[in-house]
This record gives sequence, C-alpha cells and structure tokens, in this order.
Amino acid sequence: MTQSQATARPKRNPIAKIVVLIRSEQQKELLASKISNLPVDEDRPIQIVISEQTKARGLDQNGLMWLRIGEIAEQGWINNRQYDKDCWHEYLGKNEMPEEVELKDGTIRSKWVEQIDGSMKVISTTLLSARCFAEYVTIIEAFGCSLGVMFSANPREF
Repeated sequence: MTQSQATARPKRNPIAKIVVLIRSEQQKELLASKISNLPVDEDRPIQIVISEQTKARGLDQNGLMWLRIGEIAEQGWINNRQYDKDCWHEYLGKNEMPEEVELKDGTIRSKWVEQIDGSMKVISTTLLSARCFAEYVTIIEAFGCSLGVMFSANPREF
C-alpha cells in the first residue's frame, strides 16, 4: 500500500436533499440533530440554506402572465409594428426580467442559462419562486403601461 493510498479519505455517499419546515421546537431540535451528524468534507462540503418557505407558483399566476403578455401583443406597438405573444415573451425575458432571480428553492442566481453551443438563454419562468414570478409579472405590467397598454380590470377572469 502506498503512502497516498493509506492517507486517502474514503469517499462518502452523496447527501440527499432534505427540507424541514420549522413549526415547532421539536422540528428545530430534529434539524439541529441532523446538522450535528453531518460529515465534514473539505473536498465536497455540504451546503445548508435556511430561508422562509417558498410557495409554489400556481397555474393562475402563469395564466395572469400570459394574459398580460396577450394584452401587450394586442395593443402594444414597438418599432412601428405589433408582435405575437411568443415574441413578447422572449423579449420581456431578455430585456425586462431582472438579471438575478430567485428560484423555488430560494436560491438566487442569474437569469441566463448557458446552452450547448455556448449561447445564453433566459431561464424558464417555471423555475422562479412565486414571489419572484409575481415581481416579474408586475414588471411586465409596468412595461405594458409604458407602451400605453390598457390592461383588463379583473385579471382573475381569464
């Protein structure tokens, strides 16, 4: 056995993702116990993220976004012409979505995703947290207003 084999650390199994919602002292104690039993790994450190629970985005939120984009497509003019919903969706993602977004798991990251050919594409809105997505819809509405778009008064009727 060589010196490097004798001092090599055994490989540990991957750590499965756990989510603990702390609603009681027992759950807080359970989490503390889990943390104290985690292995220390200099080469593959374990990441712990603590945040408020992120709510799942509902279909109504997605429907509202597409309603607003549809209203922009119907009424909005840019470069002396109108564009369809898909063009506006892509344009708004590239030009109006904040550069940093919050994902459903609470992670903050760039909105850009590298493609196989090295080009960059905007992240899918399905990955955004409910709060981040709501902020993005508000940005879409503000953009539409800047074009003179009159949005429907009751968006819940889509």
